[in-house]
Amino acid sequence: LGWCVVGHPAAERRVVTARWQDSAACAGQTRLMYSDSAFGLARARQLCAGCPVLADCREHVLGLPHQEDGMWAGMSRKERQRVRRIRRELSMAVAV
Repeated sequence: LGWCVVGHPAAERRVVTARWQDSAACAGQTRLMYSDSAFGLARARQLCAGCPVLADCREHVLGLPHQEDGMWAGMSRKERQRVRRIRRELSMAVAV
């Protein structure tokens, strides 16, 4: 297993990556995935679109108990919040 910086590029915390993360198109592209510029975010989204492990990344980040910054699975933090809310609402509707 490799290492991957999680959080803002200036962050010091590290976590052990899952095997799928070693195959991610964004591996080694931490600065790009946490870009503040519109161009950087568009480029990060493009990188995600062609990623061979996009579905694994999506399920990983949506399953985290906390919000991650940056571009994950082609989604911004705000987009991921919306997906989580929709999933929660759907699971509550099915449970009724």
